[in-house]
Amino acid sequence: MSIGRSINQFNYKRTSFEHEKELRLFHVDLPIPHVIKNGIPREPLTHKHIDIDISELINEIVIAPFADDWFKTMVESLTKKLNLNFKTTKSELYNFF
Repeated sequence: MSIGRSINQFNYKRTSFEHEKELRLFHVDLPIPHVIKNGIPREPLTHKHIDIDISELINEIVIAPFADDWFKTMVESLTKKLNLNFKTTKSELYNFF
């Protein structure tokens, strides 16, 4: 499977969620085979650190409309524990009344 096809699955968004106007960011670090430096084969990277300010990337956390209340409580507890101040709401996608 090509990397393009793998990422494509994350780019797909149902029309019913179009109102979210989200931005999706992907970072792909493909291993470069046969890289040799000073006659020594380079070990593949296992991770890469990218500095970001998550509060600049996230405005709100929206929980699935059918999620139980404990899940929203857990997300709020986790964000508080991590000192993140995101508004957390439950999606109203299927509220017809």
